Amino acid sequence: MAFNRRRRRGGSQWFGSFLALVVLGGLGWGGYLAGDWLVHHNTEFRRWYNVSRAEPYRYEGTRPIHTLTDPASLVSELTSETDIAARRRALSQAIFGSPSAPFWTRPETVERSISLEDVPALAPYRQLTVLMRVDRLTIPVDVGFTSIAYHLRPVDPRGMLVVWQQGFAATVADAAPLLVPLLERGYDVMALNNVGAYGENQLKDMDLPRYGHVSSQGRLFLSVLPYPLRRFLFPPLVAANYALEELGLDHYAMAGIAAGGWATVVQAALDQRILRSYPMAGAYPLTFQQEDDHPPPAEQYYPTLVQAASYAEMYVMGAHGEGRGQIQFFGQYDRCCQNNRVAELYAQAITDKVSALGPGSFEIHINDTSPDHVINPDYVTRVLDDLITLE
Repeated sequence: MAFNRRRRRGGSQWFGSFLALVVLGGLGWGGYLAGDWLVHHNTEFRRWYNVSRAEPYRYEGTRPIHTLTDPASLVSELTSETDIAARRRALSQAIFGSPSAPFWTRPETVERSISLEDVPALAPYRQLTVLMRVDRLTIPVDVGFTSIAYHLRPVDPRGMLVVWQQGFAATVADAAPLLVPLLERGYDVMALNNVGAYGENQLKDMDLPRYGHVSSQGRLFLSVLPYPLRRFLFPPLVAANYALEELGLDHYAMAGIAAGGWATVVQAALDQRILRSYPMAGAYPLTFQQEDDHPPPAEQYYPTLVQAASYAEMYVMGAHGEGRGQIQFFGQYDRCCQNNRVAELYAQAITDKVSALGPGSFEIHINDTSPDHVINPDYVTRVLDDLITLE
């Protein structure tokens, strides 16, 4: 009897322990599901979660090393139009191998009125009644890369072009929050996917004399190709050349996010036909990217580029001129890149330099609520309001 009682007692204890584990497991699984739902559906929770697990200074506070640079010193050597012109020639030489950018170059082919059903990146635009047609541009760059650009033409054009350069890990489909309102308001849009990211702008493996097989993955091409930055900056320039001629225009606006924001900074510095530039999560000055736990890709550190003109100098070059201006957009809690409030460290110095040099305008816009790497609604509103001032 005692043995049976012990067996029953032991069995009850085992069952109680098992039941406790089941309950705890259920609570844990429920907590995981609840947390996962909040991360994906609640902006404030997602922002808190990102901040709570981030490295110091990723989203808040100023890195001590950033206090050691006087932002005004970054643009102190730009004192005249002559200085700006010299920087433009140097930039063009670094990117294209010529002191003059290829403003005369046109696409190899233009396919008019393409079917959007065959292009996944254009899915958000298929049912737009304000879209008259889409033309596809083919732009050969080098033996390992040919770029595609899409000219989205509105039914009721207002005579203004906006070039959009997409960044990494997305296609121009993700730019619909901005591109659709632009088309609805009659702006022609030239849209390009990023180099070697999602979409059709894929790099090819190459077999090169002296260097052998060069994979399309990675950034070895930056070391072995002549003027490798052409892959990033030649296509949007050529697309703009074509569209301006096609539409009978002499100026345009440009915008882009992440790597596309970087391309916007550089192209606006080069091309004075860009009256408005809107880089989103673009390029911070290199000194303010030190110790960043999520630094930009190698092309943004390319030596001949940043020796030709610093990024701070490029901001001035992109903002300076009659009717010209640049608004830089950043998300303080952007989970990807160019986050925190670093732009506040240099904004006044750039604004002062642009003002000292003559006409032009520069400003920053920081979203302090969204934790996502997206085109936030306040960006769209600000861009649309600013474009109106060109008319």
